[in-house]
Formats: sequence, structure tokens, C-alpha cells
Amino acid sequence: MITKTPLLGKLFLLLAVFYSSTIISQTIITVTPCNMNGWVKEEPVPSRVYFVNGPSTAPLQRGSLQMSAPVFGAGKFARLRNTQYSGTLLSSLTELKYSTYVQQAESNFDVPFVVLQIDNNGDGVVDNPIVFVPKFQSGNYITGPQLPNQGAVAKNVWQTWDALHGGWWTGPTNNPDQGGAVYKLSTYISLHPLARILNTSSTIGGIRLNAGGPAFANNFLGNADAFIIGVNGNSKIFDFELGIYAGQNQSIVYGYGSNCTTLSGNAYSGVAPFQYSWSNDLMVLSNTKDIIVCPTDTTTYTLTVTDVNGCVRTDQVTVFVNDVRCGNEMDKVMVCHNGQTICISPDAVHAHLNHGDYLGNCSNSTQITSLNAKAFITAKETIQSDKSQPGEFKLSNYPNPFVNVTTIQYELPLDCLVSIKVYDQSGRLVSMPVSGNKKAGLYSFSFNGNNLSAGLYSYRMEATGGIKTFTKTNKIIIVH
Repeated sequence: MITKTPLLGKLFLLLAVFYSSTIISQTIITVTPCNMNGWVKEEPVPSRVYFVNGPSTAPLQRGSLQMSAPVFGAGKFARLRNTQYSGTLLSSLTELKYSTYVQQAESNFDVPFVVLQIDNNGDGVVDNPIVFVPKFQSGNYITGPQLPNQGAVAKNVWQTWDALHGGWWTGPTNNPDQGGAVYKLSTYISLHPLARILNTSSTIGGIRLNAGGPAFANNFLGNADAFIIGVNGNSKIFDFELGIYAGQNQSIVYGYGSNCTTLSGNAYSGVAPFQYSWSNDLMVLSNTKDIIVCPTDTTTYTLTVTDVNGCVRTDQVTVFVNDVRCGNEMDKVMVCHNGQTICISPDAVHAHLNHGDYLGNCSNSTQITSLNAKAFITAKETIQSDKSQPGEFKLSNYPNPFVNVTTIQYELPLDCLVSIKVYDQSGRLVSMPVSGNKKAGLYSFSFNGNNLSAGLYSYRMEATGGIKTFTKTNKIIIVH
């Protein structure tokens, strides 16, 4: 007969605790507007739960769940509920975490929080909600070693909260600010060993992510991501994603070189085929995945993507315009030279940039220096025909093959938005020497292949004028 000593008993207890808290597996599940994967929006009108890209660098991929919660009175929350865990014993939870990002708030109470609907005795009736609020995880709310100090709520930074080992309170009347107790989840389980999560209906889950209510300040704006639920060591990491991407914000120069840039849309969730649409505040611009835009003022563009099932998502990208024109006829260029703004001829700009000056007014925070000005300088073109207008689109180059430099020539029968792009054999874009609005005429420019490896390339012209669109692709061979 083996007699357990107190020390051996403690060892068994430590092993049991270690096993119960060990993560056996983790599965990442992407949650998007087109596939909610067990999550359900529950909110008052108007909608205050959105899937977005960002803010900053989100914990997983690029997106997060955004919640806005102006105070409309008691019970006015922005809520997202999970319907998959009804009947789950609290004692079987081995992980419960999530990450938050606060953009607008007036106090450290204003942050997305977690509520669990709990059936204490297994009779199928919710006895009370228990609440995890990040505010109560630091400072005077944490007494003794039984609760970890997880730090204060901060703005404009992603923070991860360990709800499984953090402090809870019994809602809705026992708020710790009014004298209610903050306790560990294990303490609650010791009092209610049969306690389990319970859905209040088939579509209202027992786990919810909340923002808002009478305690929140006006105009709260925050985000949540990487919501982790572990049961018996098997964890699901819910990754909130918008599922489309309009690209990063861009900056261009107006008044020197081309003021055009390419916006590239991408759908990475939903069911293909996808329909793309680009628009600004005034009109729909294009129904293509990529679009060339040439704004003269800072403009925000909206990408709308619809999948085959009709799920619609939108994302936005802003093109910031640095207008560097100056002079009586706006035909010169502003350059910041030795801390002073000067107005010079376009022909003198390149030399100034090479000496450390930058484009635009010295007070402009967006400095275009000699190191990055090449992004705004297109190939120097010469218009060869200003007397007779050509009657058709043409594209050619000579010589071909070429060692270092070839001349590319193209004709436009009407004013057009034009791009010429060069691709390698794998289809990767390696250069875009032409991009912008062009008058009708015959153009040519020198294309330098010194920085490219020898081999076969293709160059493609796309020209749109009025309702006409012309595309043509030719091959070039570089030999060194």
C-alpha cells in the first residue's frame, strides 16, 4: 500500500495544474464579413461593429474588429457574440485572451471588454454574467499576489489581456468602482464547480465582446483582434479580418514629373470570382482590380469588392498630393534649399535634389529628397508631332535586342491616360517609365536596361481616352 506524503500530493497537484494549462494545439480561424465562423453581431442601429484594416500593425495579418460606442443610454452596446461554446464548463477553459487597441477614449474604462453568460447549476438558465474589464487589471484593483498586474490601458498601442488568469466581477450591479469585488476565475469555479457558458438563444452566444454602455465616454473608438478561446488545451485563435485591401496610403508630387500612381486592390477572403470597383467622393472611376489615378489634390479612394455570393466589403486608401508648382504662371517648381523655399525652373530641379535639397515648401512635412525623387520622375519624353494628329495607336521600340538603351515610341490619336509597364518573364513588374495624362501625338523616350539582368522582357501600353481603351504588348531582349 502506497501512502501519499504531503509533498507527493503537492507534486501531483502541480502536475495537474501544469497539464490543465498546457496548450495542446492552436488553430487560427479567420473571421470576415463573408464568413463569421460562429460569431454574430448583436448591436443597436446604427451598426457600430466593423471589420477594418489596421490600425497600426494588427496582431494577426492586417485586420481587426473596430467598435464605436457613442453613449445612447443604458444597454446601448456594440457587441459581437460567439455561439460555439454553449455548455462549455468554465473549469475546462485553458486559455482566454484577446488584444485591444484604443483610438479615442476619455478614461481607461473605455476599452473592449469580455462578458460570459453563466449557468451556475446546470439547469439551463443563465444565473448571471461575469465580466472581464482591462481597467480592473492594474492599480488599486489588484490586491496581493493572487491576481497578475497586467498594466494600465494605453492609447494607440496594441495590448494583450489574459482573461483566464485576470480579475473578473459579477455584473451588472457589482462594478468594482461601486465596491464590487474583483476575483480570479478559479475562485468563481471553486464556488460554482458546475458553472458553464450558456447561449441565451441559438443566435445569441454566451461569449461576447462588448464596447459602450452608460459607463463609456462619448465617441469611443477601439479595436480588438486575436481572440483566443482554449478548451482542454485545444485553442482557437479568432483572427478578425476585413478580407480586402486597397493598399497603403501614397504620396505623389504635382508639378514635377508625373502626378499619377497605381492603386492595386486585393481580395483575400470570400468566394471568387470577385467584382472590383474604385470610386472617389464624386463618381465610380473603374471596375478593375488595379487603377491609375492622377489627383491634383489629396484624394481618398474607396475600393468595393463583391464576391460571388454577394458579400460586399469596402476599404479606403488616400493619395496625398504635394503641389510643388510656383511662379506667376505656375510653371516653376518649389524646392527647399538650405532651409529656404526657392522657385526654380524644372530643368534645375534634378541638380538640386542631387545636392540634398528636396521638393516642395520647406515647411512641408513630406520631404521628397534626391533619394526618393526618382519615384516621381518619368522618362524624359519628346513629342515628335504637334502639327498632324496621328490616326491610330502605335507602340514600338528600336533597337531590339539591345545592350543598354532602346528607344520606345508610341502614338496617340486622342488625349489619353497612358501607362507603359515593363515585366520580366515571371510577370513581375520591374519598371513603369510612363504613367499619366498625355495629349494626342507621337512620343518617344529612352529606356535604360542597365539595372536589369539579360533576358526576355515584355512592355505593355494601356491608353484610355473617352470610351476607347487600347492595349498592346511587345517583347524586348536585353543582352549585356
